[in-house]
Amino acid sequence: MATPRVAVVVLALTGLLAAAPALSVSAQTQRQIEVFPGRHALAKALAEAMPGDALELHTGRYRDSVTVTTPNIVIELAGDGPVTIDGQCEQVATILVEADAVTLEGRITVTGGRFYAVEFVGALSGILNGFTLKASCNAVFGAFLQRSTVLVMSNRTTGFIGAGVDVFGVTDTIRQTLIAANRVSGGERGIIVEDSGGGRIELRDNVLHDNTLSGIHLRNSDQVLIDHDTARNDGTYGIDLDENSDNNTVKRNTAMGNTFDLSNAGTGNCFKDNRYSTSEGDISC
Repeated sequence: MATPRVAVVVLALTGLLAAAPALSVSAQTQRQIEVFPGRHALAKALAEAMPGDALELHTGRYRDSVTVTTPNIVIELAGDGPVTIDGQCEQVATILVEADAVTLEGRITVTGGRFYAVEFVGALSGILNGFTLKASCNAVFGAFLQRSTVLVMSNRTTGFIGAGVDVFGVTDTIRQTLIAANRVSGGERGIIVEDSGGGRIELRDNVLHDNTLSGIHLRNSDQVLIDHDTARNDGTYGIDLDENSDNNTVKRNTAMGNTFDLSNAGTGNCFKDNRYSTSEGDISC
Protein backbone atom coordinates (compact mmCIF):
# COMPACT_ATOMS: atom_id res chain seq x y z
CA MET A 1 0.00 0.00 0.00
CA ALA A 2 1.65 3.22 -1.11
CA THR A 3 1.94 5.99 1.44
CA PRO A 4 1.10 9.65 0.71
CA ARG A 5 4.79 10.50 0.68
CA VAL A 6 5.39 8.59 -2.55
CA ALA A 7 3.75 11.24 -4.72
CA VAL A 8 5.78 13.99 -3.07
CA VAL A 9 9.04 12.13 -3.53
CA VAL A 10 8.33 11.28 -7.17
CA LEU A 11 7.73 14.96 -7.86
CA ALA A 12 11.01 15.80 -6.17
CA LEU A 13 12.77 13.32 -8.43
CA THR A 14 11.54 14.80 -11.70
CA GLY A 15 14.87 16.42 -12.49
CA LEU A 16 16.89 13.50 -11.17
CA LEU A 17 15.18 10.95 -13.43
CA ALA A 18 15.04 13.17 -16.50
CA ALA A 19 18.53 12.17 -17.51
CA ALA A 20 17.55 8.48 -17.63
CA PRO A 21 14.47 8.38 -19.90
CA ALA A 22 14.46 4.61 -20.18
CA LEU A 23 14.01 4.27 -16.42
CA SER A 24 11.31 6.12 -14.55
CA VAL A 25 9.06 5.63 -11.57
CA SER A 26 5.73 4.52 -12.97
CA ALA A 27 2.54 6.29 -11.95
CA GLN A 28 1.04 2.83 -11.40
CA THR A 29 2.93 -0.32 -10.58
CA GLN A 30 2.53 -3.37 -12.79
CA ARG A 31 1.96 -5.77 -9.87
CA GLN A 32 1.79 -5.69 -6.11
CA ILE A 33 3.68 -8.59 -4.56
CA GLU A 34 2.50 -9.33 -1.01
CA VAL A 35 5.43 -10.32 1.22
CA PHE A 36 5.10 -11.88 4.67
CA PRO A 37 7.91 -12.69 7.14
CA GLY A 38 9.48 -16.10 6.62
CA ARG A 39 12.73 -17.76 5.65
CA HIS A 40 14.34 -15.61 2.93
CA ALA A 41 10.91 -14.18 2.12
CA LEU A 42 12.26 -10.84 0.94
CA ALA A 43 14.97 -12.40 -1.22
CA LYS A 44 12.42 -14.72 -2.83
CA ALA A 45 10.07 -11.82 -3.58
CA LEU A 46 12.92 -9.84 -5.16
CA ALA A 47 13.81 -12.82 -7.33
CA GLU A 48 10.22 -12.80 -8.62
CA ALA A 49 9.97 -9.03 -9.14
CA MET A 50 9.95 -7.42 -12.57
CA PRO A 51 10.37 -3.72 -13.49
CA GLY A 52 7.31 -1.78 -12.36
CA ASP A 53 6.44 -4.11 -9.47
CA ALA A 54 5.89 -3.08 -5.85
CA LEU A 55 6.82 -5.32 -2.92
CA GLU A 56 4.33 -4.81 -0.08
CA LEU A 57 5.99 -5.78 3.20
CA HIS A 58 3.58 -6.98 5.88
CA THR A 59 4.34 -6.43 9.53
CA GLY A 60 7.11 -8.40 11.18
CA ARG A 61 10.84 -9.03 11.17
CA TYR A 62 12.59 -10.11 7.98
CA ARG A 63 15.85 -11.88 8.82
CA ASP A 64 17.55 -11.45 5.50
CA SER A 65 20.25 -9.59 3.56
CA VAL A 66 19.25 -8.83 -0.01
CA THR A 67 20.66 -7.47 -3.27
CA VAL A 68 18.31 -5.54 -5.57
CA THR A 69 19.23 -5.99 -9.25
CA THR A 70 15.83 -5.33 -10.88
CA PRO A 71 15.30 -1.69 -11.92
CA ASN A 72 12.19 0.41 -11.36
CA ILE A 73 10.70 -1.45 -8.40
CA VAL A 74 9.31 -0.27 -5.08
CA ILE A 75 9.79 -1.78 -1.63
CA GLU A 76 7.30 -0.34 0.84
CA LEU A 77 5.01 -1.04 3.78
CA ALA A 78 1.81 -2.98 3.29
CA GLY A 79 0.32 -0.84 6.06
CA ASP A 80 -0.60 -3.44 8.68
CA GLY A 81 2.18 -2.66 11.16
CA PRO A 82 5.91 -2.05 11.67
CA VAL A 83 8.58 -3.80 9.60
CA THR A 84 12.21 -4.55 10.43
CA ILE A 85 14.77 -5.94 7.99
CA ASP A 86 17.64 -7.52 9.94
CA GLY A 87 20.72 -8.76 8.13
CA GLN A 88 21.95 -10.49 11.31
CA CYS A 89 25.55 -9.45 10.64
CA GLU A 90 25.86 -11.97 7.79
CA GLN A 91 26.60 -9.68 4.82
CA VAL A 92 28.41 -6.40 4.20
CA ALA A 93 25.07 -4.62 3.60
CA THR A 94 21.58 -5.53 4.72
CA ILE A 95 20.15 -3.99 1.53
CA LEU A 96 22.43 -3.59 -1.50
CA VAL A 97 20.91 -1.76 -4.48
CA GLU A 98 22.62 -2.30 -7.84
CA ALA A 99 19.79 -1.12 -10.10
CA ASP A 100 18.36 2.21 -11.24
CA ALA A 101 15.05 3.76 -10.17
CA VAL A 102 14.60 1.62 -7.05
CA THR A 103 12.35 3.18 -4.39
CA LEU A 104 12.74 2.18 -0.73
CA GLU A 105 9.82 3.88 0.97
CA GLY A 106 8.17 4.02 4.39
CA ARG A 107 8.86 3.66 8.08
CA ILE A 108 10.93 0.53 7.73
CA THR A 109 13.77 -0.21 10.16
CA VAL A 110 16.99 -1.67 8.73
CA THR A 111 19.77 -3.11 10.85
CA GLY A 112 22.28 -5.96 10.90
CA GLY A 113 24.66 -5.08 8.06
CA ARG A 114 28.31 -5.73 8.89
CA PHE A 115 29.40 -2.50 7.20
CA TYR A 116 26.31 -0.76 5.75
CA ALA A 117 22.60 -0.76 6.48
CA VAL A 118 21.65 0.35 2.93
CA GLU A 119 24.16 0.64 0.08
CA PHE A 120 23.57 1.99 -3.45
CA VAL A 121 26.26 1.12 -6.02
CA GLY A 122 26.29 2.74 -9.46
CA ALA A 123 22.61 3.71 -9.36
CA LEU A 124 21.70 6.52 -11.77
CA SER A 125 18.48 7.22 -9.86
CA GLY A 126 16.58 5.99 -6.82
CA ILE A 127 14.90 6.92 -3.56
CA LEU A 128 15.54 6.12 0.10
CA ASN A 129 12.73 7.76 2.03
CA GLY A 130 11.48 7.43 5.58
CA PHE A 131 13.68 4.55 6.74
CA THR A 132 15.18 4.14 10.21
CA LEU A 133 18.75 2.85 10.01
CA LYS A 134 20.19 1.41 13.22
CA ALA A 135 23.76 0.33 13.75
CA SER A 136 24.63 -3.15 14.94
CA CYS A 137 27.59 -5.46 14.24
CA ASN A 138 29.85 -2.36 14.59
CA ALA A 139 28.48 -1.11 11.26
CA VAL A 140 30.27 1.89 9.76
CA PHE A 141 27.68 3.64 7.57
CA GLY A 142 23.90 3.89 7.57
CA ALA A 143 23.27 4.89 3.95
CA PHE A 144 26.26 4.59 1.60
CA LEU A 145 26.00 6.06 -1.90
CA GLN A 146 28.84 4.81 -4.08
CA ARG A 147 28.80 6.50 -7.50
CA SER A 148 25.03 6.80 -7.09
CA THR A 149 22.83 9.82 -7.81
CA VAL A 150 19.82 9.22 -5.61
CA LEU A 151 17.44 11.03 -3.26
CA VAL A 152 17.98 10.28 0.45
CA MET A 153 15.18 11.99 2.36
CA SER A 154 13.48 11.96 5.77
CA ASN A 155 15.47 9.04 7.16
CA ARG A 156 16.73 8.56 10.70
CA THR A 157 20.12 7.03 11.43
CA THR A 158 21.81 6.40 14.73
CA GLY A 159 24.98 4.88 16.13
CA PHE A 160 27.12 4.28 13.02
CA ILE A 161 30.81 4.48 13.80
CA GLY A 162 31.63 6.17 10.47
CA ALA A 163 28.63 8.29 9.41
CA GLY A 164 24.89 8.13 9.09
CA VAL A 165 25.10 9.05 5.39
CA ASP A 166 28.18 8.81 3.16
CA VAL A 167 28.33 10.09 -0.44
CA PHE A 168 31.36 8.58 -2.17
CA GLY A 169 32.76 9.02 -5.66
CA VAL A 170 29.82 10.97 -7.11
CA THR A 171 31.03 13.16 -9.99
CA ASP A 172 27.93 13.27 -12.20
CA THR A 173 27.35 16.77 -13.59
CA ILE A 174 23.86 16.01 -14.97
CA ARG A 175 21.93 14.01 -12.38
CA GLN A 176 21.30 15.31 -8.87
CA THR A 177 22.25 13.71 -5.58
CA LEU A 178 20.02 15.19 -2.88
CA ILE A 179 20.41 14.47 0.85
CA ALA A 180 17.47 16.19 2.53
CA ALA A 181 15.58 16.34 5.84
CA ASN A 182 17.42 13.46 7.49
CA ARG A 183 18.07 13.21 11.24
CA VAL A 184 21.49 11.77 12.06
CA SER A 185 22.88 11.22 15.56
CA GLY A 186 25.11 9.11 17.71
CA GLY A 187 27.88 8.36 15.21
CA GLU A 188 31.36 9.69 14.55
CA ARG A 189 30.12 11.98 11.78
CA GLY A 190 26.65 12.87 10.58
CA ILE A 191 27.05 13.23 6.79
CA ILE A 192 30.25 12.75 4.78
CA VAL A 193 30.76 13.77 1.16
CA GLU A 194 34.08 12.43 -0.14
CA ASP A 195 35.89 12.28 -3.46
CA SER A 196 32.84 13.89 -5.07
CA GLY A 197 31.82 17.01 -6.95
CA GLY A 198 30.54 18.40 -10.19
CA GLY A 199 27.81 20.75 -9.08
CA ARG A 200 24.76 18.50 -8.50
CA ILE A 201 25.23 17.41 -4.88
CA GLU A 202 23.01 19.14 -2.34
CA LEU A 203 22.61 18.75 1.43
CA ARG A 204 19.43 20.47 2.63
CA ASP A 205 17.42 20.67 5.83
CA ASN A 206 19.24 17.87 7.60
CA VAL A 207 19.50 17.79 11.40
CA LEU A 208 22.80 16.48 12.78
CA HIS A 209 23.26 16.23 16.52
CA ASP A 210 25.35 14.50 19.16
CA ASN A 211 27.85 12.98 16.76
CA THR A 212 31.35 12.75 18.21
CA LEU A 213 33.53 14.40 15.52
CA SER A 214 31.44 16.46 13.08
CA GLY A 215 27.98 17.09 11.74
CA ILE A 216 28.84 17.55 8.04
CA HIS A 217 32.29 16.77 6.64
CA LEU A 218 33.52 17.40 3.09
CA ARG A 219 36.65 15.48 2.11
CA ASN A 220 38.19 16.11 -1.31
CA SER A 221 34.84 17.32 -2.66
CA ASP A 222 33.97 20.38 -4.75
CA GLN A 223 30.89 22.40 -5.76
CA VAL A 224 28.63 20.94 -3.07
CA LEU A 225 25.70 22.99 -1.78
CA ILE A 226 25.13 22.83 2.00
CA ASP A 227 21.93 24.75 2.68
CA HIS A 228 19.72 25.18 5.75
CA ASP A 229 21.17 22.27 7.73
CA THR A 230 21.48 22.17 11.52
CA ALA A 231 24.55 20.79 13.31
CA ARG A 232 24.43 20.90 17.10
CA ASN A 233 26.74 19.34 19.67
CA ASP A 234 28.70 17.35 17.11
CA GLY A 235 32.05 17.39 18.85
CA THR A 236 34.93 19.14 17.12
CA TYR A 237 33.12 20.45 14.01
CA GLY A 238 29.63 21.44 13.06
CA ILE A 239 30.36 21.81 9.33
CA ASP A 240 33.94 21.34 8.11
CA LEU A 241 35.57 21.44 4.68
CA ASP A 242 39.03 19.93 4.36
CA GLU A 243 42.00 21.36 2.45
CA ASN A 244 41.03 19.51 -0.75
CA SER A 245 37.41 20.73 -0.81
CA ASP A 246 36.99 23.83 -2.98
CA ASN A 247 34.30 26.05 -4.48
CA ASN A 248 31.52 24.82 -2.20
CA THR A 249 28.60 26.91 -0.93
CA VAL A 250 27.63 26.85 2.76
CA LYS A 251 24.61 29.04 3.44
CA ARG A 252 21.72 29.53 5.87
CA ASN A 253 22.93 26.79 8.21
CA THR A 254 22.81 26.71 12.00
CA ALA A 255 25.86 25.28 13.75
CA MET A 256 26.05 25.56 17.54
CA GLY A 257 27.68 23.81 20.46
CA ASN A 258 30.71 22.50 18.57
CA THR A 259 34.38 23.32 19.20
CA PHE A 260 34.39 24.91 15.74
CA ASP A 261 30.89 25.44 14.42
CA LEU A 262 32.23 26.23 10.94
CA SER A 263 35.63 25.22 9.60
CA ASN A 264 37.16 25.93 6.20
CA ALA A 265 40.54 24.62 5.07
CA GLY A 266 39.79 24.71 1.32
CA THR A 267 39.81 27.53 -1.22
CA GLY A 268 37.02 29.34 -3.05
CA ASN A 269 34.37 28.22 -0.58
CA CYS A 270 31.49 30.63 0.08
CA PHE A 271 30.00 30.90 3.58
CA LYS A 272 27.01 33.22 3.96
CA ASP A 273 23.99 33.82 6.18
CA ASN A 274 24.96 31.08 8.65
CA ARG A 275 24.23 31.14 12.39
CA TYR A 276 27.29 30.10 14.41
CA SER A 277 29.48 31.08 17.35
CA THR A 278 32.94 29.68 16.64
CA SER A 279 34.93 29.14 13.45
CA GLU A 280 38.33 28.49 11.94
CA GLY A 281 39.64 29.38 8.51
CA ASP A 282 38.13 31.86 6.06
CA ILE A 283 34.39 31.98 6.78
CA SER A 284 33.43 34.52 4.13
CA CYS A 285 32.13 34.70 0.58
